[in-house]
Amino acid sequence: MDAYSVLLKYMYGIYSPHNLSSFFYVLFRVSAFVAVAPFFGDTVVPKKIKGVLVFMLSAYIAPLLPVPKELELYAYTSAVMSALLQQILIGLILGLICKGFFDTLRMAGQNISNAIQLAFAQMIEPGSGSQSSVIGNILNTVGKMYFLSSLGLLFLIGIFIKSFYDMPISADFLSNKSYFDIACWMGKIFSIGMMLSIPSVGVALLINAAMAIVTRSAPSLNIFSIGFPLVIISGVIALIQIMPYLLEKFLVSSDYYFQIINNIGL
Repeated sequence: MDAYSVLLKYMYGIYSPHNLSSFFYVLFRVSAFVAVAPFFGDTVVPKKIKGVLVFMLSAYIAPLLPVPKELELYAYTSAVMSALLQQILIGLILGLICKGFFDTLRMAGQNISNAIQLAFAQMIEPGSGSQSSVIGNILNTVGKMYFLSSLGLLFLIGIFIKSFYDMPISADFLSNKSYFDIACWMGKIFSIGMMLSIPSVGVALLINAAMAIVTRSAPSLNIFSIGFPLVIISGVIALIQIMPYLLEKFLVSSDYYFQIINNIGL
């Protein structure tokens, strides 16, 4: 069987009356996910590329999923509208959780910037268009590159496809426990970001304590001309030294992301 025949058979399976309903449900969830997820939802990604990605993912996933007969699109019932809204909600939640996973690096960078006296150095991140610290942007960029080099993008897409089996197409919304798990994950962003920034913050604290002792011993010493550049240089050197450890812990925290996706259920 040639490739053209296989493609026609595949497209015929997608556009059958049953799989057409599945395609539209998947399309709603994928569209909401791509709109807010990192990599896919960045402002630098053209809208045409996003549209092609949404269509390709939907066409790939739709034939694999069953749809209850009461949720067929031609039914025109309130259950159909509820199921469509549920797909949008799940897609947004998955995208925001994934975005929060990468925001841990930005949070760590902000903490490090505050500790090493670089909080005044701000810049616009091209991906999101938001303003954040230079250290946070550097960590975010390096973390994304490390994530991509570790085949993390395939891991991310795999988790999203698996969500259709953990949270199948249904008219029932998420349980209260699921919202509690999501809230706990959002709180985990701050703890993971603080954990990643502890080494650099500790070095800056030690330098500040040492400069305080020196200034106490020699009051004529200008603390601003010596302590300020010393803290910055020491903090940057410490950040370079701990970068492999930081990136390793960042990938380890992805296990918690996978766990929270599994815990969210109907």
